[in-house]
Amino acid sequence: MTTHWFRQTLYGYGAKPVSREGWTLSAASVANGLTLVWVLKTFDRHSPLHWLALVVISLVAGILWMVSRRKTEEWRRRSGGE
Repeated sequence: MTTHWFRQTLYGYGAKPVSREGWTLSAASVANGLTLVWVLKTFDRHSPLHWLALVVISLVAGILWMVSRRKTEEWRRRSGGE
């Protein structure tokens, strides 16, 4: 039996957290993103940390998408009253 961390949204394509694990993953990715935005604003554009932060932001977004897709019961676009 698979536990679902996310539930599909009523409109559009995506999911929202519904379990403790889903909320934890979402909060951790937001905190990570805010930290990386701070790094981007603090360091010069030509700094290696600036580019590393861009790579990490992309990786975190990709991981969040993959996990939420895997831990959602059904993943498809919805248009409301279904």
